[in-house]
Amino acid sequence: MFREEKKKNTVFISVLIFVFWIGFFWFAAGWLGRDSLREQQEALEQALERDITVCYALEGHFPPDLQYLREHYGLTFDEKKFYVDYRPVAANLRPEYVVIERRENALADPRLEVEQK
Repeated sequence: MFREEKKKNTVFISVLIFVFWIGFFWFAAGWLGRDSLREQQEALEQALERDITVCYALEGHFPPDLQYLREHYGLTFDEKKFYVDYRPVAANLRPEYVVIERRENALADPRLEVEQK
C-alpha cells in the first residue's frame, strides 16, 4: 500500500514539473516575441531617419510623404505590424514621424481606449 501511494506522489510530482516547464517555455516564447517586435520597431525608426537624411542630402529637400521614401529609397515595413504617422512640415524642415505598433487587441488595452463619438 505504501508503494502505491509513493508511486502516485511520484507521478503527481512528474506531472507538476512537466506543467511548470511547459508554462516556462510558453512565457519565454512570448517574451522573446515582444523583444523581437521592439527591435523591428527600432530598425524601422532608424531606417526612416536614415532615408529622410539621405533624401535631404542628395535632393536638397525632405521627402513629401512616406510613399516617396518607398518609391525612391526602398523603404519597406510590415503595415500589419506597424503604423507610421508621417507629417511633413515643409520642404526645408525635417518631417515629424511616429512609428506605432499595431495590436490586434488594441481596444482591449485600457491604456489605448479610444473615445467613440
